[in-house]
Amino acid sequence: MKYSFLILFLFPFLVFGQLSQDQKQEIEEIKLKIAKANHDSIVIKEWINWDNIIYLMDPELDLELNQKIDSLCSLNIKKKLDEKSMNFFLRSKAFSLNNMGLVYYDRGKYSKAIQYHLESLEIDKAIDNQNGLANSYMNLGNNYYIQGHYSDAIEFYNNSLKIHEKLDNKSGMANALMNIGNINHLQKNYEKTIEYYNQSLALREEINDVYGIAGSLNNIGGVYWDQGNFEKATEFYLKCFDLRMEMGDQQGAASALGNLGSVNKAQGNYTVAMDYYGQSLKIKEELGDKLGITATLKSIAGLYLDKGDYSKARKYSQQALKIAQEIGVAIEIRDAARTYYLSSKASNDYATALEMYELYVATKDSLESEENQKAIIHQEFKYKYEKQAAADSVKAAEAGKVKDAEVMASKEESKRLKIQSDKEKQQNIFLFIGLGLAIIFGLFMYNRFKVTNSQKEIIIKQKLDSEKKSEIIAEQHREISDSINYAEMIQQSVLPTLRIEDINKNSFVLMLPKDKVSGDFYWLEESEKYQYYVVADCTGHGIPVAFISMIGTILINEIYNSKKMVYPNEILDELNRLIKLTLTNKEGETMKDGMDIAFVMVDKTTNEVFYSGANNPIWILSEKAIITNNNEEISPNIKEDKNNLFEIKADKQPIGKYADNPKVFTLNKIKLNKGDSFFIFSDGFADQFGGPKGKKFKQVQFKRILLDNSSSEFTSQREILKHAFMDWKSNLEQIDDVCIIGAKV
Repeated sequence: MKYSFLILFLFPFLVFGQLSQDQKQEIEEIKLKIAKANHDSIVIKEWINWDNIIYLMDPELDLELNQKIDSLCSLNIKKKLDEKSMNFFLRSKAFSLNNMGLVYYDRGKYSKAIQYHLESLEIDKAIDNQNGLANSYMNLGNNYYIQGHYSDAIEFYNNSLKIHEKLDNKSGMANALMNIGNINHLQKNYEKTIEYYNQSLALREEINDVYGIAGSLNNIGGVYWDQGNFEKATEFYLKCFDLRMEMGDQQGAASALGNLGSVNKAQGNYTVAMDYYGQSLKIKEELGDKLGITATLKSIAGLYLDKGDYSKARKYSQQALKIAQEIGVAIEIRDAARTYYLSSKASNDYATALEMYELYVATKDSLESEENQKAIIHQEFKYKYEKQAAADSVKAAEAGKVKDAEVMASKEESKRLKIQSDKEKQQNIFLFIGLGLAIIFGLFMYNRFKVTNSQKEIIIKQKLDSEKKSEIIAEQHREISDSINYAEMIQQSVLPTLRIEDINKNSFVLMLPKDKVSGDFYWLEESEKYQYYVVADCTGHGIPVAFISMIGTILINEIYNSKKMVYPNEILDELNRLIKLTLTNKEGETMKDGMDIAFVMVDKTTNEVFYSGANNPIWILSEKAIITNNNEEISPNIKEDKNNLFEIKADKQPIGKYADNPKVFTLNKIKLNKGDSFFIFSDGFADQFGGPKGKKFKQVQFKRILLDNSSSEFTSQREILKHAFMDWKSNLEQIDDVCIIGAKV
């Protein structure tokens, strides 16, 4: 029975070629047997033999033969037959349905292909045809894979792998392992990818599967290409190309040529790359391979984009996108949309650029979603767990009992899985509740503002008397006051429940909002190895900026808890991306809001401080005259006999606001000694007006307070700073929110 398997950069195949003389002779003999057949079962057997000869070379005849098989089997299944005959016709019908699914898959009609494979699967289940089941699972996995539904795909691949292992079908095992490797490759899990690819290659070499070996070589070359090792990538692609040519596999050879073109393009060898692409495209057009044509057009568009020929880049990416959308291939839609977006932007066609950017982001997020990544991990663990359970069951049957230790291990594993599942559910619940609260809050405040504005218009239009105006204004104030109180309650609910004293006894948080709600926020977390301290200052004041601060808190929680990022620079890079996506409306307009932030991670064992900042620095107090940052010595900004103040500056870019072309954030690794302390803060403290002349407090005085009180109990420094701020401000209005975190290592 036929089945399709995927090869990264080399998609499911149609190998068109010429029949050999022996094959032609064999087909003539088959036709004679069909003409002389005296029973439908003989006709069906010969049609199947005929199909197995030509299916790689003539897809139209392939479809026609399988339609005939399906039709004749259906007629016989309706008859009253003995069990053996019924089983034959059912098995043959499942064979034909599976093959028709492959034809429609190659044509890019995935919904129709899935329909045929599911029908085949149900028949194979009914007659317990294990080979047929394994192949249907594999082909269903391929259809879901090509559309970017990886969680479904990997489940079908694992189902196929388990059956092939039970049957000791090394070819089927190799194909399933290759496809699971492909999904890990797309998720950039390179270590796992190589592991699966090597397992697949070893099995194919064991059974001398030349076609499969070529596919494995191609895929391993793809991993080296992704990692920038172009020499090794070229080596594997050339080996693959030579094997494809020896086999007469035109489509495989065309894909290898395309990959060689991409390697040369990445190295700037544009003329050589274009030559490879041209040869590849010509073959794929002759074969009518729409998926292959899309991939090559996309590659050519990328080449012209790199060369700065934006007109041709737009032309080829538009062609690639049109075909990709026609056949519904998510990966190609994503890549073509990105190239079309970049070339349109460079051509100042901003309307098209915006449309393509939204399409690119939507498709990319779908393909790289957390759901897909979790499903991959879950399915891999599920496969290993079930495999081990099956092995234990066989062992128990032979021995007559299962050892107590194995039972306990299984129970512990189940318990661990339940705890992990419950934890993930809880994290998702917290995330959805937080986002839900933020959305409800935003809608609530929007409604309040609409009501207020409507009432103001009524006041003006109707020119109510003074007493009536006073009553309405009083009601407005009550409503606004209620709204602000409610906003304050919601904002407090998303602040960390963890107290800073629980992380570090020698630490403090000073939070002084300008109004009841604040645009500043802080975030705290602790793991087994690290402590986390964050201070952020959002653009603006009052209720609108409080909404931004809540979004920031919720997103940091998601990045840390769900995406498992730990280093400050990685978290800020991801936060920057998510903030801009969150604050972009349906028309593609991005709010010019964002935040400045200082993000600190402390290694509890080594006293190393990892810091990244968006406009907000970190100050360090140390008795040492020199400290190191990223292994480079730095001198203090203020040097004294017993204490010195060092400043590590932030990157000069915010999170979100105005950052059209952001750079990645810098990770500073600072080696501190026990007893050293650090401070992170918003700009509200130093910018406050006050004192005898009504001037700004400024950072110089701020630093002086920290130095002058460095010998005081650390826990009292919060009150010292608060008192200094209030004294300076005196009767003047507070101009900004204030947030300061201090901690001693």
